[in-house]
Amino acid sequence: MHEQGKRKIRWLTKDTVILHELVHQKGKKIKKIKLVKLSPSNLSWYNIQLSGPNKHSAFVYRLTPEGENRCRLSFTGLLVVYSLSKPSDRKLRLIARGERLYDASAWKHLAKALREQMIADGHR
Repeated sequence: MHEQGKRKIRWLTKDTVILHELVHQKGKKIKKIKLVKLSPSNLSWYNIQLSGPNKHSAFVYRLTPEGENRCRLSFTGLLVVYSLSKPSDRKLRLIARGERLYDASAWKHLAKALREQMIADGHR
């Protein structure tokens, strides 16, 4: 997803994983642990951040088919922001915008990589 780092997955059940991430962002090492629950029948999944800078944040993703080779990704997030003082409305809007841009960029990189892998595997 265009980030330097390491990731490790530990399967808890056939549809639940613990994802350990150590990524480099803006010269810092960020460690995150996430609980990810898959729901293939609904084409959806969610993750809850168990540790990291946004601990206790929760995100829900859902794929909606749009034709034979297309789908739309819908995303809902509850981002927990820790601060010593109450952030202004402007600051919260900036944080939300930054998160949307970060996620959109990450998913574009992931979609490109998935497409390249599918083509390499003989799928179109």
